[in-house]
Formats: sequence, structure tokens, C-alpha cells
Amino acid sequence: MRPKVIQLIDDAKLGGVNIALESLAASKLQQEFQFELIHTQFTQPTFRRYKAEVIVVHAAMSWCKLPALLVLKIANWSTPILYQEHHYSREFVAHCVASPVRFKWMLKLGYALVDKVLTVSNQQADWLVDFCQLPEGKIARVGQAKELSQFSAIAKQKPHSPLKLAAYGRLTQQKGFDLLIQAINQFSES
Repeated sequence: MRPKVIQLIDDAKLGGVNIALESLAASKLQQEFQFELIHTQFTQPTFRRYKAEVIVVHAAMSWCKLPALLVLKIANWSTPILYQEHHYSREFVAHCVASPVRFKWMLKLGYALVDKVLTVSNQQADWLVDFCQLPEGKIARVGQAKELSQFSAIAKQKPHSPLKLAAYGRLTQQKGFDLLIQAINQFSES
């Protein structure tokens, strides 16, 4: 029997985290693990015991979610709880956080409630060690990627001229569409 991995996510919108989790569940890892994606609200604590070998939380850490995370830990005391940090980075704090000290304490309290923090890059992990004084042993540097075998299977095609580009995502500063528009202006028309 394959070990069961529960993936808890509080964002039901189509987006990067959901797509990455669906890709993970469809990857070769499904031969070794049974993945279950559960959408839940972390703003309302619910004392629910999950039948799984591992629970992975995918929700942006915030003060209002800490009680639900505490209840999750108490209800699943013997099950390892991992938290994948999809959301925060050094640049996010520098550009979007009014009180870095308060933000750091919120992260430290949240991370204390989980067994491991999974990071999406080495730079993010280094920042957590520096900013939150998170011990290296509490971090798993796992990265995040989508299954790309379908893209690899496409035969090489001659590039089209002129270049056609499509971009999809929320129109927020974090997504970098302003940078994309600036970069497009750098292209020559030929």
C-alpha cells in the first residue's frame, strides 16, 4: 500500500499552486505515493484527524490562520505536518510588508507548528535561515516544477515571425507583468 500524502490548500482558484499540486499528483511519484488534494479554509479552525502518513499545508501564512494551524497540529499530533512556502521571500518583505519585525514573528510562530518547511528555491531557504533564524534542519529544499514531458514531446518547429507572446495571471506587481511589458519594448520589430 502506498503512503498517503494529504495536500491541504486554501486557494481554490486556478493558479500556480493548484497546477503544481495537480502536476505532482500526476507525476511518476504517484507510483510510490497516494496524493489527495483537499481544499479547506484555514481561517476557521476545525478539529479534523486525517488518515495519512504526511500532511502538507499550502496556505499563505497569516496571523488569522495560526489558530487553525495549531488545531491541525493538535488533531494530527502523530502525523508529520509539512508547510510548503510558496508565498514569501526576501523581496516580498522588502516591497510589501509594512512591519518586518511583526511579519517575522508571525512566520516564526507558524513554522514552529510544523515539522518541516519546504522551500521552492535555495534563495528562499537561505532567506528563512537569515530572516527567521529557522534552523537548517527544519528546512527541506525541494523546489517546485510542473511536469514538462508534454512540452518535451513537441517536435522542434521553426520560430514564427513576428514573435507572438501570451501571458496569463493576476495583474499584480508580484506577477511582474509590468516587467514583461518593459522587456517586450526591448525587442526589435524584425
